[in-house]
Amino acid sequence: MTNKIRSRSFYKALLAFMQKAFELVNKKASNASNFSTMTQVKVSRGVDLNQTELKEISQVNWSAFILTFRNELTNLDEYKNLLKVISRNKTISRHLNTLVGTTGFQLRFELSNFLERVLVALLTYSPSAFSLTKFRESYNGIEGFFYNNNFTYRYIAPIKNFKSDKEKIQIGENLFIIKLTDKDFEDLHSYTALFSNGPENIFHRSDYAFVYECEVRKVIGESKHPSVDSQQKVTEIFDNLCSVLRLLKPGNLNYNTVYPRPTSWTFFPQGFSSFFTDRQTTFGATYHLEKNDIAKLLKLWNEYKKYMKIKTSGIDLAMRRFGFGYNRMRQEDRLIDYLISFEALVLPSDRQELSFKLALRTSMLVAKNIRQRTKVFALMKKAYNIRSQIVHGAEIKLPIIIENADYNLKELIDMVESSLRSAIINFIQILKTKKKHSEVISFLDNKAISAKM
Repeated sequence: MTNKIRSRSFYKALLAFMQKAFELVNKKASNASNFSTMTQVKVSRGVDLNQTELKEISQVNWSAFILTFRNELTNLDEYKNLLKVISRNKTISRHLNTLVGTTGFQLRFELSNFLERVLVALLTYSPSAFSLTKFRESYNGIEGFFYNNNFTYRYIAPIKNFKSDKEKIQIGENLFIIKLTDKDFEDLHSYTALFSNGPENIFHRSDYAFVYECEVRKVIGESKHPSVDSQQKVTEIFDNLCSVLRLLKPGNLNYNTVYPRPTSWTFFPQGFSSFFTDRQTTFGATYHLEKNDIAKLLKLWNEYKKYMKIKTSGIDLAMRRFGFGYNRMRQEDRLIDYLISFEALVLPSDRQELSFKLALRTSMLVAKNIRQRTKVFALMKKAYNIRSQIVHGAEIKLPIIIENADYNLKELIDMVESSLRSAIINFIQILKTKKKHSEVISFLDNKAISAKM
């Protein structure tokens, strides 16, 4: 045993029952003509970078087999003794016959189901010979489940359309971007394949993931002190990280599934569950986080976290519309989202001369010199006019001419996206000293009047 046993009587009683139950299962198995089997899907990395390999593995369904003689197990003297030991232990017995879990997920804890879970794990590890080593290893986690007030969780969100030069990047104390290990890759993709509705979901390959590690409060029975759902908290963290990565550089990364994986022992039947976020299909250029991007990413992440404490409704809307633009298939819809984002940043309450003010304030926010200001001003004036044509159903004349240069619609929108990326970052920088949105607007207008950065 690597940890000190907190209840020697529970350890002895549980061990005695497991050894007797294991003996009974093997006796029944020797007389059985056939076993119920189940098919497990295993997905592994393929040789090709964008492919996966899928195999179906048949294995004994120990749970179904044990169900056929469960009454014999509960009639064992060792079971009755274990029940007495548990009933005398208030820490363990408070879990019996009630809901146990977290604020986001609970199951009714019943002794027979708990014991079956432990027994099946031992049978799967070694069907014919009881492994004392495996039991002791499991017991550490089992006792921790009863005596600790928290579960430890590892939330994993596979990233679509993403690659990196590094295999692990620590973003915060418990937040990482990692390249999935072969085991994590197999577990995640096998779970997806098991519950997939189509081959496109089975074979979508993600090699990297957002990972957040934390403790989650254990809830026994109905919680009298509701707290923020851990799923909601984790989704917000991953959303913010996704936003910061998009602000850092171009590339259409996304995620839409989060897998909460307990790293401490639980009685839950699935090692993985999942919850889905409101995302659309990811398409476009692959996001490549290069080695020299990482220092910039960490700096931007820290600045973004500080902004989150003083965030304004305007920049919230700007960030949402910036993100929406990544999910649009039509270029015209991208442009509308990006211009709404600009309006939220630099036109919070204006009702007149919108095109002029948007272009002028954006040029003050983004550009570093007169030449850049002139270029950004011309770009934003043209973009705003085209946006107006789109929403009023007018035909866009191509090519689009800006300062005597010709552009197609996608090229124009890509330049607008780049300017928006810089505008949001610079806006956050200004918020370090200008706490109110109105103060930022006054700052930009005064810069325009003085023609100084």
